[in-house]
Amino acid sequence: MIRTLTACSIEIDDPDAAVMEILEQLDLEHAQLKNSVGLLVCHVDFMVESNTVQKLCAKLPFDVLGISTMGSATNRGGGQFILNLVVLTSDDVFFSVGASRPLIGDTEEKLRELYNMARVGLPENPKFMLSFLPFHNKIKMDFLVDYLSEISDDTPLFGMIPSDFATSYRNPMVLFNGKVRDDAMVLLMMSGNITPKFDVTNFSSDTTIERPAIVTRVDGNILQTINNDPAIEYLRSIGLFDESQDIGDQPFALCFSGKNDVQPIARAIIGQTPEGYAILAGSVSPNSTISVGFADRDEIIKTAKDMAARNGESSFRLFSSCLSRNFALGLDNMDEIETIRSNVDVPFLFAYSGGEICPAENSDGKLINYYHNLALACCSF
Repeated sequence: MIRTLTACSIEIDDPDAAVMEILEQLDLEHAQLKNSVGLLVCHVDFMVESNTVQKLCAKLPFDVLGISTMGSATNRGGGQFILNLVVLTSDDVFFSVGASRPLIGDTEEKLRELYNMARVGLPENPKFMLSFLPFHNKIKMDFLVDYLSEISDDTPLFGMIPSDFATSYRNPMVLFNGKVRDDAMVLLMMSGNITPKFDVTNFSSDTTIERPAIVTRVDGNILQTINNDPAIEYLRSIGLFDESQDIGDQPFALCFSGKNDVQPIARAIIGQTPEGYAILAGSVSPNSTISVGFADRDEIIKTAKDMAARNGESSFRLFSSCLSRNFALGLDNMDEIETIRSNVDVPFLFAYSGGEICPAENSDGKLINYYHNLALACCSF
C-alpha cells in the first residue's frame, strides 16, 4: 500500500517561504511511513532563477526526482507558475533512484549503468519503473525506451520529458536531489506490494480520418514513402496542407498501427527532408497503416474528461500530457488541468511533458513500453 502526500507553492520569488509552506502541508513527522520518494514538477524558474528546489530537496529525508514543466497540478492546486510535490510513502513498497551520466555517446553503457545503480537499492526485481528523460534532439527517445525494456525484461516503464516554452523552447530540466540537468535521465524503480495500471489516449475516433495508406519505406523516424509515393507529396495530395504551408506547423498528427498494436501510436511531423520525406518525432514500423488525427480544444477536453472518469480502484494517479495538447487549447491553456482537477477524486499529479512514455497492450495482451507523441497518459497505483 502506498500513501500519497501532496503539497504545492506559488511562492516563486521567496524560496524560504515556499519551502516552509510545502513542509507544513506534507507534515512528514506524522504522515511519513518507512519508505518514501518525492516526485516534483514545477516551472523552470523554481529551478534556475531561484534556488527553491535546491533548498527544498536539502530539507527532505528521501530522494526527489522530477522535471520542469509548463503546467502542472495536484488536488491542492494547479497552474503554470507553480511547484507541485507528491510524496509516495509506504511500509511494503520499496523505492530506489539513480541518475545517469550525460547520455550523449555510449548510451547503451550509460543506460545499463543507470539500471544497475537503481536495481541495487531494491530487495527484488522491480515491478515498475518511472523515468524522467532529458529534452535533447540528439537523443532518440525510442531507443532509450526500447533498450531499458530489453535490459529490464520488459518491466513496465512510465515516463515524462521536461517542457519549458515561451515563444520558443528554452531549457527544460531534469531534477535529482536538488541538482538540475539537461542531459541526464533519472530512473525510479519500485518493488513490493504494487500493481500499476496504465491508460493512454491521443485522438478519439471522432477526430481521426481513416484512409487506405501504408508505410512503404521508413528509416527510423524518417518516413520516406506512403503508398510508394514520397511522404510529403502524398500528404499534400490528400489535402492536408499545400506548398505555402510549413508541415511542422499543422494541427494534425499521423497515427500508425502495426499488426500487433491494439491502438494507434501518434507521431508529430516536425519537418521534412530535401527528398520530400517527413521527419517524425519518433520511429514507426514498416507496413504500418496510417490514419490522421486532429486536435482542438473540444478534443483535448473530451479525452481528458474520459480518462479522468476511469478512476477504477486506484489510490494515486500520475498524468502526463503532451505540451502540444496545451498549445491546442489556445488562450484557454488551463482548461485541461481544470478538467482533471474537477473529475479525479483520488490524489494525483498532472504535468505537461515534451514526450510521453507509457505501456500499452498489443494484440496478444502483452504490455509493451512505447514512446508516444500528442498523448495523454496515466499510471495508477
